[in-house]
Amino acid sequence: MLIVEKLYLGVVLLRVITQKDASELVESLSAQKYGVTRVDGFGVQGEVKVLFTIVPRKEIQKVIDLVNKCNPKAFYTIEEVDYVDQGIFPVKKSWHNEAFEFLFRPFRKGK
Repeated sequence: MLIVEKLYLGVVLLRVITQKDASELVESLSAQKYGVTRVDGFGVQGEVKVLFTIVPRKEIQKVIDLVNKCNPKAFYTIEEVDYVDQGIFPVKKSWHNEAFEFLFRPFRKGK
């Protein structure tokens, strides 16, 4: 686990809890191509908004900076995610993905 953290491998779940309107943060995350789920909740001090987003570990600081910019008093937690299937994630192709992609592409006949 320590190696994974140091190499910034995998994805994490970022949970943000805020009493402030979360619309600006949701729009900012969506503009960066992060999927966001928003839930209305109730905490000790009244109504809250709870946001969930899955973030590649290497991008977590960028997202935390965005959270702090939009709502510096937001409470957030970060959790390890073992498996993710279906959703909206900011996917960036690496050079090695494109270089070997042709090996895995099925053969197709031309028209």
